[in-house]
Amino acid sequence: MKKIFKRLFKKKDKWDLFQEANCKTLAVTADRGSGKSYNIAKKINKSEWNHVVLIGGTVTLNTRVYKDVFEEQGVNVIYSNSNTLCLDNGKRITFFGVNGDSHLVAGLSADAVIMEDIEFIDNSYFRKILKLSREILHKSEGPIYVVGGRVENDYQAFINNANLQMNIKRE
Repeated sequence: MKKIFKRLFKKKDKWDLFQEANCKTLAVTADRGSGKSYNIAKKINKSEWNHVVLIGGTVTLNTRVYKDVFEEQGVNVIYSNSNTLCLDNGKRITFFGVNGDSHLVAGLSADAVIMEDIEFIDNSYFRKILKLSREILHKSEGPIYVVGGRVENDYQAFINNANLQMNIKRE
């Protein structure tokens, strides 16, 4: 039992900087199973953000995963559909797939934009959307966070220019 607690404690320490960060752009490279979704949900819960746009590879999967994660953290989901979660603490999370451009406009009006695990998608249409999203989302007032496992593709440029860069390894 001590060993498990120690491992969880070490993992928690690695995410503390992410939880405390208050910058315009932040990039986190984190291994599979290192707590990305859990810590994103925790960051949303602790923040003053009322509307967060979460961009990922699969919208419905993200909606289901985050619904479970928020409820695990003691926050009730009072409304959910295929791309929106409304929480009992007044927060709204809107999910978008990355292979469309509707997330660009929504990202401008959101308090924060978080992109999770989108680096696994790799095609020419995605690259065009990616270029547009970088240009448009940088005009947004809120922070933009990229949290993912691999960063060998086009998001490497964003990560290299982020105000804060983190690398979290799974233990």
